[in-house]
Amino acid sequence: MSWPKPDEIANQTRFAKFVGVSQQAISQLKGKGVLPDNGTYADWLYAYVDRLRTEASGREQDERLSAVRIRDTEMAANLKEIEFLKQLKQIIFVADLSPMLTALMGAIQFNVMAAQEQIIEAIESRYSIKLDDDDVGKPLRTALESVASGTKEFESLLAPGDNGTDTTEGSGD
Repeated sequence: MSWPKPDEIANQTRFAKFVGVSQQAISQLKGKGVLPDNGTYADWLYAYVDRLRTEASGREQDERLSAVRIRDTEMAANLKEIEFLKQLKQIIFVADLSPMLTALMGAIQFNVMAAQEQIIEAIESRYSIKLDDDDVGKPLRTALESVASGTKEFESLLAPGDNGTDTTEGSGD
């Protein structure tokens, strides 16, 4: 077999014979991107030898393992930070927010309606007149409905799956 010209575009079958492996092995390397498309024999030989050297030294496996370990370490650190921030009460989970908003809205409604009664009693007492509850209550109820609607809209923005995201229940935002 004659040596191929280094600057000639490489052929899988001829290159396989040249380096002493099967054509299928070269096809796999090409499929993995080890051997460049439209590469010359010189390009392929350089890439092939570099791949052999990397595999022989174990660097490829070490690099993959290192990347996995780094990612695992970063994830563990992130989880610890989330737990720490939760203990400092600087983070709240979406699943915990809805009941808190519901309780807050109930407290606001109770206090506003109690204030309505106090306002009506104070005006009736001071001016010796009788007020219809709707004169004061209707605008207050409208305002409370608006606040409740805004709260529900806010909750829906945080709901899992909105805005193209798919968070799981209990995830932190």
